[in-house]
Amino acid sequence: MRLLIFVSYLIAVLLNLWASYTQNHFIESATKPILMSFLSVYFWQQTKPRLFAFEWWILFGLICSMCGDIWFMRNDDNAFLYGLFSFLLMHACYLVGFLVYKSPTGGILRGHPFIILPFLIIWSCINYFLRHGVQSMQIPVGIYSAFITAMVVGAINLRSKIGTVGSFLLGGALLFAVSDIFIALHKFNPDINIWHPSFIIMFAYIAGQWIISLSSIQISQDLSKIPKSVSAVWLNQ
Repeated sequence: MRLLIFVSYLIAVLLNLWASYTQNHFIESATKPILMSFLSVYFWQQTKPRLFAFEWWILFGLICSMCGDIWFMRNDDNAFLYGLFSFLLMHACYLVGFLVYKSPTGGILRGHPFIILPFLIIWSCINYFLRHGVQSMQIPVGIYSAFITAMVVGAINLRSKIGTVGSFLLGGALLFAVSDIFIALHKFNPDINIWHPSFIIMFAYIAGQWIISLSSIQISQDLSKIPKSVSAVWLNQ
């Protein structure tokens, strides 16, 4: 069953990327809602025997992402706001998941909280650049971009706790952020010429979600090797 879900997901990914590149809107619309559905099921299958709080939050995030994909398929402002809220919840779930993972080493934010400063500057610059195109959506877009920024910072903090696999997860989080930046540029600054924007957005989005999911599965497997008494202490600190 796991192999079937994985193969189905891979086929849906290839079809969606091809449709995004060739602007085949029918296939793109048909495959987009099922991408995160398959990935959510695959993640559940891989982590079900070891569901600690960390895995639950990543799974909730994938489900919110699936809802956001469905809302974004509708081309109106209300649907865009609902989609934005769904993805905001997804980033919030990922952030909580990254933060609830505890370890004896703590995290980089504990000893170096000023690492947040450059990300606040980047967040401010992006929102300033988009201010004219965003117009009435400036507040919701600003809040959403703050959650993206917080999610990336959370991934950096998690990487400082777990090492190599955390680096991969951070890479996935950054790819996701790149996807959102291209969405904002494409929607709110249409004068900017982006090569195949739908393809770039979907490639970065799919790759980011896949890397985050695989990294989280590996983290879950590493947690399962820790004696229950020790993992309980870590996760409840």
